[in-house]
Amino acid sequence: ENYQLSLALSRELGYKIAISRTLGNLGTLFGLLGQPEQAAAYYLEGLAVDEEQANEAGMAWHLANLGEIYAMQGKYEQALDYLDRGITILRGRGTRHLLAEALDGKGNVLFALGRIDEARAVQQETLDYARQIGHSDTVFQAQILGARLSAATGDTSAAAQALHALAGASSKDAELA
Repeated sequence: ENYQLSLALSRELGYKIAISRTLGNLGTLFGLLGQPEQAAAYYLEGLAVDEEQANEAGMAWHLANLGEIYAMQGKYEQALDYLDRGITILRGRGTRHLLAEALDGKGNVLFALGRIDEARAVQQETLDYARQIGHSDTVFQAQILGARLSAATGDTSAAAQALHALAGASSKDAELA
């Protein structure tokens, strides 16, 4: 309800950045509520506002989120298109954490499409980049994808070893908390 009020006020004032951000927040909210069609509609509307304003940061954010939403729906080719477009913008902007997350999303989409060699290359890039910037959540996600890729190529020993290492790291983190 507050987001709807914010959106109405932003539209009334013609404040495009606030319109875009509010649409993105609504997209995120509906995605979390399990309503991907509504989430995509808000992200697409926000993307249109950002394209009109040539707001690359906003465009990249909406594109990456659309990629994730379409991946959750199993629309992998569409997801890949949006993720690639977002990644292209993000590489030139230095929005580090979002780039790491978009790369991880792309690796998972390629995996779902059965494009294992491409997924492995993106997974390695994601892992290296996430480690470089200290983005531990994405490091963890990239390691999980690495285990899935190992299993998919028949290297179950490497997959099991990776998962055991991750489980050990998770329990150590839990003990420290």
